[in-house]
Amino acid sequence: MRRHSILRSGNHTFEYLGFGPGNYSTAFPQTQVETLTQNQVRFSQSIKEEAGVAFYSGLNSNGDLFIGNQVINPVTGQITNEDIAQLNVIGEENTTIETFSELVLTDKLTVIGGASNQLESIFAGPVTFQGQTTFTFNISSKKVTYFNQDGTVIKQTLLAPEDANGLPDFSNITGYDTPADGDLVYNINWTPGKSLGWIYYGGAWSEFGLTDTGFINIDPNNGSPIVGIGTAANSNYRVNVDGNVRIDGNVAGTGRGLVGSDKYITRSYTGDGATLTFPVTTYVSPYQHTADSLLVFLNGVAQIAGTNYTVDVLGANVVFNDAPQSTDTVHILEMPI
Repeated sequence: MRRHSILRSGNHTFEYLGFGPGNYSTAFPQTQVETLTQNQVRFSQSIKEEAGVAFYSGLNSNGDLFIGNQVINPVTGQITNEDIAQLNVIGEENTTIETFSELVLTDKLTVIGGASNQLESIFAGPVTFQGQTTFTFNISSKKVTYFNQDGTVIKQTLLAPEDANGLPDFSNITGYDTPADGDLVYNINWTPGKSLGWIYYGGAWSEFGLTDTGFINIDPNNGSPIVGIGTAANSNYRVNVDGNVRIDGNVAGTGRGLVGSDKYITRSYTGDGATLTFPVTTYVSPYQHTADSLLVFLNGVAQIAGTNYTVDVLGANVVFNDAPQSTDTVHILEMPI
């Protein structure tokens, strides 16, 4: 075996190199017609070929100090590294590897990711971005934590499957032990019509984000929202439903169409032998009484709708075929409509 060729030089002075055949007549500043690149500066001082190595230190005509692979600026003291050794990894593109205990950049850092822009940059420890951070492509994360201005955690967002009880399953989730109000967990296995996931509040998880809501139509309606379910929203109703509705439980309300003790109204009149019509409660169309929504009694005897009495077209009056006499008492029971 033979040792590779080595050339050593210390404290060398390089004056106006790279501008001609090697004499001052072509190298003085007044005769220079171009600005050398960093590679041209380096090659004018030392060329390594066929495994040969050149070790040297020295100053160039600008005062830059060259020591091995380092260049020190004489004015700012800034140190740059050049001609770093290359380590080729099988299966990857050429990779420059250098180890630093700490690296501070005063301007910017650009990572190309190889010629195909596919090589991954790895940060094994925590990373803090103190300014605005912009991503022009996808962000992949197992958990996202949102912080307040003072550094306190306000919300966390992550993914989890659903357990047998319909709650998020954290059995295979690491780094998330203490949920707080406002935390969001998206259901990995959500299905259309179900919720997107859960939100934590008051010590418990609750479902949030109903999906597949295309059949629900909400109209702002000038500040008084109206809703249509299975059909368009209708300004005459707060909720407009197309199809059958099943309610398992009691229904209470203040308007028409609901059963309640306050919906039964009793009216009492005394005949005079001439009056045929007796008023009942009137409502806004389409709600109005008919002969079938009223129970009419004459002296306690039930009258037959359509035979003994009718109701006018406005649903406002009971109309007798024969006028009740002054000795007759008329009772009208209005049924809920």
